[in-house]
Amino acid sequence: MAGRAKAQACADCHGAYGVSPHPGIPDLAGQKEMYLLKELMDFKFSAGVSNLARLGERNQTQMSHQMPSLTVDDMENLAAWFANQPCPRVEASADARKPAKVARCEACHGDDGRSNVHFVPTLAGQKERYLLTQLTMFEETGRGLFPTDPGALREHPLMGPHAADLTEPEMRALASWFAGRACR
Repeated sequence: MAGRAKAQACADCHGAYGVSPHPGIPDLAGQKEMYLLKELMDFKFSAGVSNLARLGERNQTQMSHQMPSLTVDDMENLAAWFANQPCPRVEASADARKPAKVARCEACHGDDGRSNVHFVPTLAGQKERYLLTQLTMFEETGRGLFPTDPGALREHPLMGPHAADLTEPEMRALASWFAGRACR
């Protein structure tokens, strides 16, 4: 696949096959291809755009530095490459208690966080710390709090309102639950 060569530039953070060695950096392996492409496009085309004009888009310093040289074909190839890699194996705990608010997540992200929608990410098996960080950013912007670090801004018209009323213990429970689910 053409994405394999380009993916080498992603390996330090996301791992050679899309499984990150870092707890705060997401795994890309096995994620939805169209979701990955959308995220790459958002990173590329939101670089340098003011926060107010970026509703739903992405801004993250390390990713923004990687994006200028990528063409649309490169992004399509990367998305296809990572989507076709096996997702990380997770041993789901049979005794894990399902958090009370998990249903609101499953309405879009699918049963146990295994999305069936092309543009909606799978949460199952994702890094717990990464999930908690994303939920926290959605919660803060959902309550109208805008961080001074643009890399900590995560706006989304659906996620902000859904996360706005979550408490820290609820966000931790949700992140732990989805991280402990098998991605397939």
